[in-house]
Amino acid sequence: MMTKKMRNLLIGVVVLLAVLLTAFAMFEMAAAAGQAGNQMKMQLGQGQKIYMQYCASCHGTDATGKGPVAIALRVPPTDLTRISKENGKFPIEKLQASISGENALPVHGNRDMPVWGGTLNRNQIALLVKYIESIQKPFSI
Repeated sequence: MMTKKMRNLLIGVVVLLAVLLTAFAMFEMAAAAGQAGNQMKMQLGQGQKIYMQYCASCHGTDATGKGPVAIALRVPPTDLTRISKENGKFPIEKLQASISGENALPVHGNRDMPVWGGTLNRNQIALLVKYIESIQKPFSI
């Protein structure tokens, strides 16, 4: 027969195990979140590097469309910090298609001359779009 003292001790051990398991799970979740955050920072850094190399001359280092080449273009470059959302979401696919040359843009010429589709691979374009999404500013009314 189990005494009251033994029962309380058993309950204490069970509670302690539950607390330890919860703490361990939280530690694992925090570590995974930290790794995901580091990976996101690395991807954004890569996207920014691609942006500076291929886009900043027209769109500017601040992505507002005021790069040094902008004055020579027929159509002013887009302010990439204010790309409007479509159906409440950032238009990732549309932007990827524009960068790769799948969508013809007047400022980029015709489909025979896609801007970066032959230069950047899909992964680089995805990193670039992720960076552009990260620099979005709210629209003012």
